[in-house]
Amino acid sequence: MRIPYQAQFGPLATVAAPDSNRAIQLGYGLGWGTFVSPTHGPAYFKEGHDDGWENHSVVFADRGKGLLLVSNSANADLLFKELLEKLLGDTDTPWQWEGYEPYVAGKK
Repeated sequence: MRIPYQAQFGPLATVAAPDSNRAIQLGYGLGWGTFVSPTHGPAYFKEGHDDGWENHSVVFADRGKGLLLVSNSANADLLFKELLEKLLGDTDTPWQWEGYEPYVAGKK
């Protein structure tokens, strides 16, 4: 099922999605998020968090690649984007929709 909204939670969860989400065919099915990466093909992902832990996983089945990131820090999602870019070359995960704010050096 395609996701037509700008964010997963909060006030933007009812605002129309940007073109970037439509371009990667962002969707959800059977409990997993889905998208199509222009460089890696079809992908599925799952993320979660609570007080004191964060996790994120993404799988590019056609490429036989995937990564599971699990942390006992509520701030770990700040590093997930950079880790997926460096370890998998994944630049297409819909970070804005998931509500993650990637770490930026010097920003507080």
